[in-house]
Amino acid sequence: MLVSRWGNSLAVRLPRALVKDLGLKPGDELEVVAATQARVVVARDDRRAQAVERMRARGLHMPESYAFDRDDANARWPPHRHERARLRTGIRRFYDALIVASALDAGCGTLLTEDLQTGRIGRLTIVNPFV
Repeated sequence: MLVSRWGNSLAVRLPRALVKDLGLKPGDELEVVAATQARVVVARDDRRAQAVERMRARGLHMPESYAFDRDDANARWPPHRHERARLRTGIRRFYDALIVASALDAGCGTLLTEDLQTGRIGRLTIVNPFV
């Protein structure tokens, strides 16, 4: 496999046979399990899928096709609302403020997110399902 530049990072294209064997599709995540000078071992990273399953096990309804997608969430918010979300939640990071402001707007009591630590903002309880 050839290492190539991708923006400021380096990337490796995965051979078709490996993609097929692992059942990978765009958006799937891999994790480096072990690395030495001569070998890199990767495995499929299913933590997101496991978090969704834990949410379903807790009785939280989510569509069968549900997936974590930041680009989709960002597209739903017009730019002028970004700053309002930051001011309203007290969270400086753009995406985190959008998550919390969306949950507050929707009247949610609990927000499950890997992006924030467990805690409270106003009437919203934040739970990180990975902790």
